[in-house]
Amino acid sequence: MVHILQLWKSRIAIILMLLLIMQNCGKKVRNHPINTDNLLSKIVVDSSLVREITYNPEGLVTSWAWMKRDRTLLERKKFIYSSSHLKRVDTYNYVGQLVRYLTFEYNTDGILIQTNLYEQQNPGFAAFTPSQLREYILSLNPLFLVVDTIRKDAKALVVKPVYVGCEKYSYDSNNYVSKIDFFNQRMNQVGYCVYEHDPSGNLMNETWYDSDVENSVTCRYEYEYDNKNNLASNLNLPFVFETSYANNVVRKTGISLGETESESYSYEYNEKKYPVQRSTQNNDGEEVESVEYIYQP
Repeated sequence: MVHILQLWKSRIAIILMLLLIMQNCGKKVRNHPINTDNLLSKIVVDSSLVREITYNPEGLVTSWAWMKRDRTLLERKKFIYSSSHLKRVDTYNYVGQLVRYLTFEYNTDGILIQTNLYEQQNPGFAAFTPSQLREYILSLNPLFLVVDTIRKDAKALVVKPVYVGCEKYSYDSNNYVSKIDFFNQRMNQVGYCVYEHDPSGNLMNETWYDSDVENSVTCRYEYEYDNKNNLASNLNLPFVFETSYANNVVRKTGISLGETESESYSYEYNEKKYPVQRSTQNNDGEEVESVEYIYQP
């Protein structure tokens, strides 16, 4: 069950596969006033991987793309809004096929209460038009349509999105996320996570639980911070993108199955006290990752 919880955590952030720079994971979810000062435009990881971030005129993120240094595309995300609230994020693979998308639900106060994840059952077919799909099937087996005449209409074979599951959010008195409940496609709860923040909104610790075993803690993470500006605080994205902490993590400690591991992070800052370089060290003090942050002029 640990691997299920880890899958949920990474996904939507990635799944989102995502987020090499976002090492922490709880935050205030109410959309804060948009600050277009020091907008993060590019992240370079180990001089080999690049994430480029684009914005609309209002300063809202419209896309980000992971690519190799030679600009070979690996993955792209498209951000879709309604009245400045993020409503959907589409994830495309390196050939431009939609492979998954995430939808967002808010209460009447504009607070995020649920995210829903959908995936294409077969991403290889996702970008095909009905006629292209029919030609592809015939190339594999010219007798295919004879076996089942229903499939003469290739539209019936276009893969539809599959509902994977959802996350439901609870909040403390300061409107910081205090708990997330995880559900699978049948709406059976598979786990939950409890969060604690300091008064400025920095996540101090998170504890992950397995729903199959009552009060079973699968892992716990604890965080320490600097006193400088968070590198991604101006991205104005909801909780799942882990971007709205006040400060930057300098140490992360994980405890799981009786074992403890930690990483430490050191930074170089610009004149406005935003990070421009980050180095990650493991338990033995060895550098395991180097990241450069580039902001819009």
